[in-house]
Amino acid sequence: RSRGLGDVYKRQALLKLQQEGHENIVLIGQGAGGELALKMLNETAVPVAAVIMINTGELAEGTKMTETAIPILEILGSRQKDTIKQAVLQRHIQMKTEQKTNYQLRQVNGAAHYFASSSRRLTNLVHGWLYTQFFEEEDAS
Repeated sequence: RSRGLGDVYKRQALLKLQQEGHENIVLIGQGAGGELALKMLNETAVPVAAVIMINTGELAEGTKMTETAIPILEILGSRQKDTIKQAVLQRHIQMKTEQKTNYQLRQVNGAAHYFASSSRRLTNLVHGWLYTQFFEEEDAS
């Protein structure tokens, strides 16, 4: 399958971030963007520090999250469609079954697909998780 021009731009953007000296590159994707973040993680040579998937449905065949050791946060709005809830739950069970400690799932009560009325809670959740992943260890030393 041929790769689109968009894929080239995404890889170039990651490379530019690396060249500028950014050390903790985090890929965040909402909906289908969560799957895209996982795909980019597997297709780039640029080191990615973490992935955050928000309300991401079922992944296409061949898209795997169990093969990476980087931290993954999955966020689910409680008012999400049942099909997306089921896909997230299946990934959660798979990661627990395979004893992957790099995966965490958080649910935001009352949040719908785009977090319109819950954007502050979403922002605080992402900020807190990123702080824990990258700065909490530094603060303890």
